[in-house]
Amino acid sequence: MNNELSLVVNQIEQALSLLHGTTSTNQQREESQKFLEEVKNRPNAHSYAIVIISSSNNNIVKHYALHIIETLVKTRWYEATDQEREIIKKEILEMMSRISAQEQKFIKEKLVTIIVEVIKRDWPQRWMNLLSSLIEISAISDTQTELVLLTFGQLPHDIIEGSATTNVLSDQRRKDLMAGINQAVSSLFEFFFKLLESRYTLYKQNEQQKIKNPQNVHLINVLLNTLGSYIEWIPSKVIFDHKLDHIFCQLLLDTPFRMGSCENLILFLNRKGRPDERIELLNTPFNLMEIFFNAIKNSSNFDDDYSFHKRITQALTLLGTVHLNAYDSKHKIPTNYSGYLQLMMQMFGHPSILLSSLAFPFWLALLKVDLEVSYKEELVKQILEIILSKFVRIGDPEKSDNEKSKFSQIDFATSKEWSSFYGGVRNRYHEIVKIITTQYHDTAYLFIINKIIEILESLKSNINLALSHEQALILESHSHFLENVLSTIKDLPCGPTFFNKSLQTNQVVTQQTEKALQLLFEINSLEPNVTAFQIDTLQVFTLYYQTNPDTIKFILNKIIVLIPFPGLDSPSKSIQNSVLHTRRKAISSLISISIALGDLMNPYSQTIYQSIMELFQKDAVNNTEKVMLFHLLIVFSNSLPTYQQVLAFNKEILGPIIELWLSPDMVATIQTPDSFIQNLGLNLPDDGNTDQIFINRRKTLYFVIAAIQMFWKKCTIPTNSSDENFAPFISNGISYYGKWPVSSFIKEVLPGLVTLIRTIHRLWDPVYKAKIHPSLSAIYSLDDAITNPLLGLDYSKDLKSESQNVTYVRNLLDTIRDGSYEIIGFGFTHSDELYGIKEIANILYDSVFSYLEFVENRHLKLIIKHVLAYLIKTCPSKLQSQIFDPILPLVFSIFFNRIKEGWEIIATRSQKIEKDEKTEIIDDKILRDFCLDFLSFAQIAFAQPYILTNPDITTPLAYSFTSCISAADFSIIKKAIALCCQLVELEKSDPRFFKLIASEIFGSCIKVLILNKTQEITPDIIALLRLIYIKYYQISNFPQEVLLQLPNITPQILQSFNQELVENKTEKAQKALFRKLLNDIIGINSTKLKKETIHDLPEKLYIQKVSSSSWIENNNQKDLSDLFN
Repeated sequence: MNNELSLVVNQIEQALSLLHGTTSTNQQREESQKFLEEVKNRPNAHSYAIVIISSSNNNIVKHYALHIIETLVKTRWYEATDQEREIIKKEILEMMSRISAQEQKFIKEKLVTIIVEVIKRDWPQRWMNLLSSLIEISAISDTQTELVLLTFGQLPHDIIEGSATTNVLSDQRRKDLMAGINQAVSSLFEFFFKLLESRYTLYKQNEQQKIKNPQNVHLINVLLNTLGSYIEWIPSKVIFDHKLDHIFCQLLLDTPFRMGSCENLILFLNRKGRPDERIELLNTPFNLMEIFFNAIKNSSNFDDDYSFHKRITQALTLLGTVHLNAYDSKHKIPTNYSGYLQLMMQMFGHPSILLSSLAFPFWLALLKVDLEVSYKEELVKQILEIILSKFVRIGDPEKSDNEKSKFSQIDFATSKEWSSFYGGVRNRYHEIVKIITTQYHDTAYLFIINKIIEILESLKSNINLALSHEQALILESHSHFLENVLSTIKDLPCGPTFFNKSLQTNQVVTQQTEKALQLLFEINSLEPNVTAFQIDTLQVFTLYYQTNPDTIKFILNKIIVLIPFPGLDSPSKSIQNSVLHTRRKAISSLISISIALGDLMNPYSQTIYQSIMELFQKDAVNNTEKVMLFHLLIVFSNSLPTYQQVLAFNKEILGPIIELWLSPDMVATIQTPDSFIQNLGLNLPDDGNTDQIFINRRKTLYFVIAAIQMFWKKCTIPTNSSDENFAPFISNGISYYGKWPVSSFIKEVLPGLVTLIRTIHRLWDPVYKAKIHPSLSAIYSLDDAITNPLLGLDYSKDLKSESQNVTYVRNLLDTIRDGSYEIIGFGFTHSDELYGIKEIANILYDSVFSYLEFVENRHLKLIIKHVLAYLIKTCPSKLQSQIFDPILPLVFSIFFNRIKEGWEIIATRSQKIEKDEKTEIIDDKILRDFCLDFLSFAQIAFAQPYILTNPDITTPLAYSFTSCISAADFSIIKKAIALCCQLVELEKSDPRFFKLIASEIFGSCIKVLILNKTQEITPDIIALLRLIYIKYYQISNFPQEVLLQLPNITPQILQSFNQELVENKTEKAQKALFRKLLNDIIGINSTKLKKETIHDLPEKLYIQKVSSSSWIENNNQKDLSDLFN
């Protein structure tokens, strides 16, 4: 080594020492880093590296030397001389030859990477002896064997699957490499086979002698991993010649190698090819099926066994699906197929929900193929048995009271994660049950009805049995399963006659159905979960009731008496909740049955009505249950034939509710925010002693709004719309096809409703928020049940810290707000009365659209959903100017400001963790949802031509779009751009809109390109820019003026651009011209960047780095060129 080399090597060692030294200063580290980078890029840097590699024992220094060589190979290899390249190849092979077992892993990995990079550039043409050299080196020691195997393993992976460096290789170079590998594969696999044979023989000898040899075990696993790089694509003859398919199966029995062999089996079975070629791959695994059985029985430790079982399930599933996909009458059923099915059944029934789900593809494929086996129906019964057990929702990883949880604790981090996965899997179970029921409807039905009979007989003999939580879930799973089967049968050709006693060929169906119904009628349990199960089961038999209507009266007699189910006075909160659940289930089942049976229920309407009235008189149901019972009554009233009959019915039921609504106490309560706060006791401390007067007022307000809301939502026009000259119905000069009886009450309901909405809006005024007692201030915050999922946290009622009073008042405010909006919105769908009020625009302006500056974004979402959408859809054309003109400019301006300010806050917010970060996350997600809801509503608005004729309405709407385009959320941007395109296409070249579209929207798009430099949205932005420019540049100067503000565009360039647009008529060509023109501002190609949005929160708080300035309200910035300063 000459003096110069020695000096530089010493300097490198000193620099690395300072760079990694704990006592070095920042300046020393910076200078060292700068020096090392400079050395690395010297033309003769490899000479330093070779000296270091051959002489240094310092791992950090050696790694740096290898990094020098790697840089040369990747960036300057073809610039090096032949001599330099040969020296490097010789040195790295010599280093591989002398490397010791104690060498650090990162040194070995870097050496392998360098060899592979050189191979990709020089082999086989300029390194013909490479393979023989590597095989020779592998004989030196286990360490060299491992390095050679790693090299052979990485090479095809880099070439076939691609890597950052592979992408710089030419197509011809790739072809040369693949040709070299294909030519060498036979000798290469001969080397692999002999190595595996010798090493496995040694392993067996060690095992017999009880000698531990971890290095040999490790080497075999490295070899298996190397084989995995070739198995998918090498000629199958190579695999069969070396009996690797047999070997992979056999190695499943050896615990150390079972995962590696299983990985290779999966790759082997997943090889591409014609169906007959793929069938050939399956013979060995099917012939050796006993090995799979024994491999699964082998035990090491719980975690390792479970990991292997999941992987072998994937292999077995692949084996079966490949066979079924290629199966036809020409192919015989494979050997040991029944044993294979038995094994797959075990996997499908495994306690782990994840492992079980891995078998789904096979069973779905099997059920869809006409497999010629005599035992298929028996298989179907076993599948149904397993799925029924899987319907039981147990296995929460945060509970350890059952076997399933033990596996869930490995697969899922939280209950939420498990619950989400379980929901998706359960849907797939539904799919299988549906397929089976379609093919074997009698079998599927008799399976579940017999299971239910077994349960009912057991419950009958243990009438006072108190169910555990798991037992209650089992009952729920059975009724759910039955519902799935019957809903499928209903849609089959046999559905209408399935329960017809005279037409049903399988009398067992009828017998077992009647037996089950009889048991359901007979059992009278005080256990609410048992009763809920009875109700659920009775509810799903509507297909039976349609065919056998004489049973309806028995069903009603059974369910109606369960509405006031006893137990609400129980000291146990859990029992109270179960009782409430059962009572409401009884009502909802009656509603579902009544809707499903339609006219068949008419003979019983009077009985049901009298029963409900009796419950009301006895005060046997609470307010929520009363509202649900109103729904049941409405179902019957909707079938009444005439307007007068429905109106009379509504007056009888709604009359008392209207009286409460118009009572002096109610009127006084909702009149102003002050009276609302005082009359409901919101100014008093939350000390657990709320006066009963306040409690009653709160309950009454909730009940009245919920009841009116129910009538407005569920009532319909009478079936005989021509009755008594009410069709057509004329109101305010508009003709309607019928009159809604419920609309007759609008004059009594609307004044108070307007007042209430205005009062609720004003409650969010800081002046009135300050009048709420501090102990109740949490009523303005979202409930934990809503915020926890937004924050990625689990929610549990048991962990809730706030008082019931706070929760109730918050829910009350949310309910009356939501209900009031819906009453107004459904009033628009009724049309006849609301649009008949000449002052309706002023009324809306003074209520729903009043004090919007205090309304939160989550409430604006409700206004869009419940009010605006219906108003836009239903407003008669002749009234649109009268109603839209005073309302929509105000509303859309508020929307624009909320969207603009919201995204500007996100854009400029510090990324430091603040104490209110959770609030920011929630607000950001609400803003995102609000934007998406607003944009969906805008699509509805565009369906009304009048919207686009009034600049006062269109302008704030368009400005809102531009704010959305500047948002830090991909889905919002895409949707906003699409709407802008729609706006441009719908606009009739009205000069009043030229500046809005051709300057404001056009300029905003340019700004987004400048600031956001995000390639994913660039094509959409370019498409919008082209659309605007092509439409307006010849009739307006606005788009040219915007472009001329860009520093790279001159009048001459723009003139030439315009000429090119004329010459290139196709959309594709014009987009290319725009991209070329704007190339300097579009920025770098970042197509591979992840599209991050605030939807990723809270896992990742993503804040887009954009300027907080706005194109639309850009008062300080004179032109676009300022953006480049």
